Amino acid sequence: MEAFREWVMKLPTGPWFAWVQFGDPARPLPLTIPEGGRETTQARPGAAGPLERPPSWASEAERLRPAEDWVRGYIQSLRQVDASIGGMLQVLAARGELARTMIFVVGDSGQTLLDASVDREGPGLLAERALHVPWIVVGPGIGADAIPGPCSLVDVFPTILGLVGMTGERSAEGEDLSRYLVDRRGVPRPPHSGPVFAETSSDSARTRERVVRLGSWKLLRGADGRERLFIVGEQGNEGEITQPRGRQERLRQQLSDILSRRRSRDPRS
Repeated sequence: MEAFREWVMKLPTGPWFAWVQFGDPARPLPLTIPEGGRETTQARPGAAGPLERPPSWASEAERLRPAEDWVRGYIQSLRQVDASIGGMLQVLAARGELARTMIFVVGDSGQTLLDASVDREGPGLLAERALHVPWIVVGPGIGADAIPGPCSLVDVFPTILGLVGMTGERSAEGEDLSRYLVDRRGVPRPPHSGPVFAETSSDSARTRERVVRLGSWKLLRGADGRERLFIVGEQGNEGEITQPRGRQERLRQQLSDILSRRRSRDPRS
């Protein structure tokens, strides 16, 4: 945040773009309440024992710390990022640019700290609770409360271009969602929007897992080629359809074909 402050205050008047990355929540460390200190976070039930699957960056001593300490450390890291973003907004206000600046806040992975069923550093990162990330847009002309249906981080770039009036200037992977963000257009988004894709970051195509999402339907293809069909609820909960029949089987085949076409265009496959 300080680097951003120093950089932006030296800029002349005119358009600018900045990408600022905060990595604290990606690798939180456990935090203990000082003796006589005040509890500022609410520990989750069952968080008294150590984490079932501690992160790889934890030291031997940290691996033995109770899960509630990890929750406190995670929340503290979020508060630090929140304060830093607040400081950036103050800088923009001091320059008189806050009311005419587009601000995008995005995360790159979901919070799985206490979820032992999700491996934060390997397979399992395609569960919906790991894929569901924040994406907040604030700026002039933004009026939508929320965009229904799945979106992807690959949509950020074309959406920025659309919001600043550069639609059609260049081709980009992803969907331009600007028409759904600007309230005066009143354009509804189709319920079966997408498709959007995700994959694990394995170096080998043979060990990489892939996902395609179309509306509420999601297909996961494992590294062994086995496919699993899920339906995703409004709160991000997902349930597996173990024996798809009829319309569900047709949807499974449609998603499988979409994923195969996508993979055939991937030079890493």
